Amino acid sequence: MKQLLLLLSIVLKSALLLSCSQGEAKQEAKAAEPEAISQTTTPPAIKAHSELNREKLVSECEAYYDEWERLNAGKVDLFEKNILAKALANPGLPEQNRKFLLALKEYLRQPVTEQGKTLAPQQLLFPVFNLNEGELGVISFPQYDTKDETFTDISVERTMLNSHRIATTTDPHTETKLVYHKQVADSLFKHLNKTVYTFTDQKPVKAELQNFGSYTGECLEYYNYQLNPQPYSPSDRVMIGSKYNLELTYKNQPEIDKLHKAQSKPQCYDCPTSEEFTKTFASLKGVEGLYFPAK
Repeated sequence: MKQLLLLLSIVLKSALLLSCSQGEAKQEAKAAEPEAISQTTTPPAIKAHSELNREKLVSECEAYYDEWERLNAGKVDLFEKNILAKALANPGLPEQNRKFLLALKEYLRQPVTEQGKTLAPQQLLFPVFNLNEGELGVISFPQYDTKDETFTDISVERTMLNSHRIATTTDPHTETKLVYHKQVADSLFKHLNKTVYTFTDQKPVKAELQNFGSYTGECLEYYNYQLNPQPYSPSDRVMIGSKYNLELTYKNQPEIDKLHKAQSKPQCYDCPTSEEFTKTFASLKGVEGLYFPAK
């Protein structure tokens, strides 16, 4: 269980993307309901019961996040003793996987503020989403400064947009959409290696970045590094990407999926999520206890 929790904290950093966008649509639909519904008088007994349920949920969610913090505090030792040591002792461990594990060790020792100072395509792992038909993107999310009451986005992507004097704001009166910034992309790709390694649920695919954009919505914000779709076939289900050409063993792990679903508490998240439907699709070749999940 602890190994699974560790993995999810490492790999599933941004899995709310599609579920949050669905949540925005639901919120808009809810806002369009007749006002008469919200004006219905609720009997006192039902109000008392609802309040009791709310207090119970708050208590459960507080315990849930306390457990996450406890496990997160011990993730470095858990990874090094239970996964890394055994993997490095395996003579059959592929070289790219060894480099990835050693880099992951250093990554886990960094504070969160340092982890966010690397552009998404240069990260050890990053999410890849099919945003539209035939349109794939490497996704990165804002990193908010929690010490600042304004929760300023201090991600390198935001800093990059600021350097080009590009502001992104939410306007409730206009349709939110992904906006590409060609000028930023042209400047970025002069010094950034555009080649990335992505992984479908069955094979690795070497791809190339071709544009950069941003999306700002009420419940969701993200940055998108658009991928050239040419190397992919229509049937490919792209799951994740990495700066390393990893060697994976493509196999679902039903027992791990069962554990994950049992420990998931979507009712405790701010945005709607389909995390309980996450399934493992691969593991790192030569490594025990490290699995790759995707929705």
